[in-house]
Amino acid sequence: MAIRLEVQTDREDSFKTQRTRRFRLVLISIGTTFAVLLSILALPTLWTLKRSVPEVCLANSVRPSYSPDPFRINERHVLFPDQNDTLLTNATLIDGGGITYENANILIHKSTIVSVSTSRLPPLPNRENVTDIINLNGKYVTPGLVDMHSHFGTRVQPQLKGTEDTNEYTSPITPFVRAIDGIDSQDPELTSIAAAGVTTHLVLTGSKNLISGESYAIKMHKSPHNLVEELLVQYGVETDSTNKPMRWFKMAYGENEKQTGLPGYPVSRIGAIWRIREAFSAAKNLLVKQDTWCSQPRNWDKPGTYPTDIHLDTLVDILRDDVNVHIHLYEAYDFEANIRVAEEFGYHVAAFHHALSSYKVPELIKSHNSTVAIFADEWGSKKEQYDSTVHAARILEESGIPVALKTDHPALPGQQLLYYAQIAHHFGLKGAIESVTSIPANSIGLGHRIGYVRAGYDADLVVWDRHPMTLGVIALETFVDGAPLLGLKKITNKLVVNQKGPLIWEEKHPEVCESIKGSKNLVIEGITNAAVPGFVVSASKGKPLTAVVCGGEVVCVGEKETCLKELNGDYNTISVVDGYLVPGVTTTSEGFGLREMVLEDSTSDGDVTDGGAVLAADGLKLDGLTFEKMNRVGITQGVAIPIGSTFHKGISAHFRLSTPGSLETSLMKKEVADHFVIGNRAKSPAFPTISSQIGELRKYLSLKKDSLPIAIHTHNAGVMEQIIRLRNEFPDVSFVIIGAQEAHLIADQLAAAEISLILSPWRCTAKFWDNRHCSNGWPLETPSVDILSKAGVQFSVAHEDVSNLRRVFWEAGEASKAISEEGLPLEESLKIVSGNLEKSLGLGTNNDILVFEHNPFEFGATLALTVENGEVNRCYPDPEEMVHGDMLF
Repeated sequence: MAIRLEVQTDREDSFKTQRTRRFRLVLISIGTTFAVLLSILALPTLWTLKRSVPEVCLANSVRPSYSPDPFRINERHVLFPDQNDTLLTNATLIDGGGITYENANILIHKSTIVSVSTSRLPPLPNRENVTDIINLNGKYVTPGLVDMHSHFGTRVQPQLKGTEDTNEYTSPITPFVRAIDGIDSQDPELTSIAAAGVTTHLVLTGSKNLISGESYAIKMHKSPHNLVEELLVQYGVETDSTNKPMRWFKMAYGENEKQTGLPGYPVSRIGAIWRIREAFSAAKNLLVKQDTWCSQPRNWDKPGTYPTDIHLDTLVDILRDDVNVHIHLYEAYDFEANIRVAEEFGYHVAAFHHALSSYKVPELIKSHNSTVAIFADEWGSKKEQYDSTVHAARILEESGIPVALKTDHPALPGQQLLYYAQIAHHFGLKGAIESVTSIPANSIGLGHRIGYVRAGYDADLVVWDRHPMTLGVIALETFVDGAPLLGLKKITNKLVVNQKGPLIWEEKHPEVCESIKGSKNLVIEGITNAAVPGFVVSASKGKPLTAVVCGGEVVCVGEKETCLKELNGDYNTISVVDGYLVPGVTTTSEGFGLREMVLEDSTSDGDVTDGGAVLAADGLKLDGLTFEKMNRVGITQGVAIPIGSTFHKGISAHFRLSTPGSLETSLMKKEVADHFVIGNRAKSPAFPTISSQIGELRKYLSLKKDSLPIAIHTHNAGVMEQIIRLRNEFPDVSFVIIGAQEAHLIADQLAAAEISLILSPWRCTAKFWDNRHCSNGWPLETPSVDILSKAGVQFSVAHEDVSNLRRVFWEAGEASKAISEEGLPLEESLKIVSGNLEKSLGLGTNNDILVFEHNPFEFGATLALTVENGEVNRCYPDPEEMVHGDMLF
């Protein structure tokens, strides 16, 4: 039995072995087949391993990416190899991060900040070859300022047709053009911009194209060989398939494109968005073709087959996130439309520029993680600007949105970048210094090398004569790439008291305001300075004074006990802090009182033509927001100048702002002065030459019967010399020159001829040929107002742009400091703001009363009270009430 079982087991094993062998053969057969198939399928991969992936395909997967490196050396130092190592000691450092360090020491080597030490930062390393050691004695140092919206070099000043290279009008879609091809490296504004502490500009293409073109970041450091390439921030940065430089791109949307009237341009926002989507749709198709080509190695040995299109390549790079995108727009719904398109095609908008309605949609902007590059207080020239507010920067900052201030140079002077940050700071922007340093640097992707004062950063620094948020601050030295541009002696020779910075405007609504509205009799406590007719006094020993207003006139300013003895009848009382009692402001500008929006004819009286003189009084428009905005900052009276560039503009009118809507009570003087334009802008078929304009004016003067002053609008010194000749020919005629930016060149002659000036504005750049000798002022040269003052010329300050009249106290305050470092006495500053204007135009004294908390000629002052037309009109007014939407109309 056992044997039988054993034999049976052997047979079963034999069957199992045969089955196993057959199974193994099947498996081997299947495996071999599968291996052959895998080999066939893997042939391209094996082949790929033996070949190099095309450089363009490798580059497609790499993004620009940088981070701060404390051991980095500025690549641009090869352009300036002979610089000395420099050590700045005992600085008050305000870093781009908003932190202030006292007793800071900054070491510069090879165009680079190699070390920063303070009581809170590590000590400096030993460096034996430092040749320039400069003790700053506590002066303020900031990073070089960064202007992230500029047309430097592509719109060279003075502006001429032959040098205008900002916009390419052949199509609304021009992604293929590059700003670098139009930048003039010898733009004369470079020096004065750097002297104002601005060391970097992002030069954008223009705003007349929906898709405008590629932009470039440059240093305000003169090229050793007059080459644009040597201005580039990224000069010397190595680029390969693993490292891409930062790139920038400009788009624009809104009124500019709609109103070109050029063939092929959209005439509506809906048409504009369609053209943008069409362009990015084509770019997306090209991107897919490129990626498909790169995924198929069989294409790699076919030279010239990689899909490309010079019209679309830059847009493809945007879709790959290789390009930093910037969009010019204004209106709230423009943000939504453009973000909608960006999200549809998958690109990111790094910054929205101008963006004056951005404060209305902060959550939308924040969701897209964008910076807002904004104007500080621009308002009103067109519908897109009409709904702006001076509070926008603060609102955005409080919403968590990075805010950058910029100039749009030369639309606004690039030299005044810090001034605009100061204005935003006045209205509550806490990060005002960051808004012109680290925030724009980070937004344009260069925050690893500019915008901060830290080890490994480019040695772009500014030494200021006082806190940089102070009105009238001057750059004592600007370092760009470690090179001092102004001369180190200015630092050591200038001693200025260290300041903590200016105050910020305060919003106040005291309960007493309700009870004093319309009051004619008032007691004002807390006055420290007064300069009104009959009372020019200052509080002594810190004891505030009391002022009494009776029947709308100041009847006493002095000690409280003394002034209270003068009281008769009922009086309301208001207390202020550090009160300044001054007259209401009278100022002027072309179109003041005659239009709302410069670019909307329907809101304007219209332009005068060469058909004869007109009376501005006949065109006064007393509605709208202009009167309201100007009145809320203390402008109580204005002079309306007829609009237009015609030779004979017409006769101006004097009006009151506090009673809008009533012409009978607003019009104070129907005929003020007779206005003429002399110069290039007045050329016409009737008067094609300046000489014919002068000749016609001579004829007019010979027949003149009235006693009205003759107001000449010109900036040019040559034209002003002709006016001096006419003044000598007609000694009984009173002349006033409005504009007058070259007047400092002939100050003594103007003083001798007793011709008064209304500088509009006094701070200027050489924007046009007729004012190309305009003074840049400190630190490069003596300011024009200082020259005029010393020569004895009577002048006041105003502005050619009505909306900027809101700055009239600051403009006069800065003029005051340009004449005297610490500023002129209060009564002298008031002459600059409006006293001299009233005198030169024969208007008499403005008897309205203003009460400010703190000095109105400095930032941080708050208008507490206005007494106009004999009664209290405003009490702690907000500079502008927030008005939205349908309320505009």
